[in-house]
Amino acid sequence: MIRIVDASEKYGEGQQMIVAAEPVAAGEKIWWCSCSDDGFVLSRDEILHLIELQPHLRNFLCWYSHMTEDDMYVIPRTFATQQDDDDECVLFNHSCEPNCGFDSDYGQTIVALRSISIGEELTYDYSFLETESSLIRGLVCECNTPSCVGTLMFDRYRDEEFQKRFYLYMSPYLQRRVRELKTKWYSTKCFTRSATDEKRKSLHALEWIQAGEIVARFSGPIDIDNHFITKASEFKATCMVDEHKQVIALYDLPPQSEITLNYHGKLGNTIPSRRTRLDANKANQLLFIRRNLSALREIFPPSIEQSQKRKPDFTSSTEPTKKNKNIRK
Repeated sequence: MIRIVDASEKYGEGQQMIVAAEPVAAGEKIWWCSCSDDGFVLSRDEILHLIELQPHLRNFLCWYSHMTEDDMYVIPRTFATQQDDDDECVLFNHSCEPNCGFDSDYGQTIVALRSISIGEELTYDYSFLETESSLIRGLVCECNTPSCVGTLMFDRYRDEEFQKRFYLYMSPYLQRRVRELKTKWYSTKCFTRSATDEKRKSLHALEWIQAGEIVARFSGPIDIDNHFITKASEFKATCMVDEHKQVIALYDLPPQSEITLNYHGKLGNTIPSRRTRLDANKANQLLFIRRNLSALREIFPPSIEQSQKRKPDFTSSTEPTKKNKNIRK
């Protein structure tokens, strides 16, 4: 049903791709992926620590891993020798207009999304497996399709139209994330940790979050059981909740920072302390400024001197490096 062919002309010297060796009907099973059967499951921290100790493994660990949670990844048992699993599924390339996906009943079976002609390359969208905390986030796509997104940030699963088209072809992990968006929404700048000593997940910053930014939202009662946000004391909480049940950062939060709330003030109907009120006011002011920045600039335009200081310097800029997407599961 499939054939492995040289893809040097499309993806670079020495690269390969999978094409259909015969006509494939929509819904037909194409391949059973066995990568998860005997792979190691490591946390994000464990993989980053491994890369720190053995930098030469970076590319292999990033390209041959796939996500099972926001912070959990399956990697080949052969990672130490940088040998793949001899499973041809690693040669399925990414496309923003894929013709393959994953069977929702089994999760590891690759099926055709539509009719596929002989010689046509077999592809799936890496967004069927990955979310924002992917180890290959920022990959420059080269599928050259009309709807190509350019840089893969792995947030397409948040788009309702994408969900309608591809929900049934996502991995079980991605389907779970789509469902969680309705009840435990959090920003693209956050991720959950499940590899903790506690039995519950916790929410953390994936990248810098500025004071005043919305990082999460409650759909039901503001209760610790209704989100991944950990309880903290009044003076250690990093966020507050506004009247719309939106969780807002009180301070600039660096990557890995935990998103925490003082639930007592909300749930106990007590009067917030002066510090909490001041922090909340500050956050609301910052949020107002961000939402009305363009209007404020028209009212208070910067001086010529300030504009010159803000003029970007393009002399040191470099074009983003395009990575070959063929060496990826």
